[in-house]
Amino acid sequence: KHDQKLQAVLLADSFTKTFAPISLDPRTPKVLCPLNNVALLDYAIEFLAGNGVEELFVFCVTGADAVEEYLRDNAHWKGRGGRVDV
Repeated sequence: KHDQKLQAVLLADSFTKTFAPISLDPRTPKVLCPLNNVALLDYAIEFLAGNGVEELFVFCVTGADAVEEYLRDNAHWKGRGGRVDV
């Protein structure tokens, strides 16, 4: 038996304008746009964590600084033992 963590890659970049007018602010990446007052990124993270993913790699280019700051400061899942390394 291997003692390996289940890993996932999350592509958190956007290449379209489909979220306009919500995403007209260029400083707000689409993955941080709210859906029912919860960032879209949180839905993806919760789904992956709920299915046993222990390590998550988030790749983004557009708005990477904002996503990094959000993951460090605001992610509610950190209380469940989640850790952010940038």
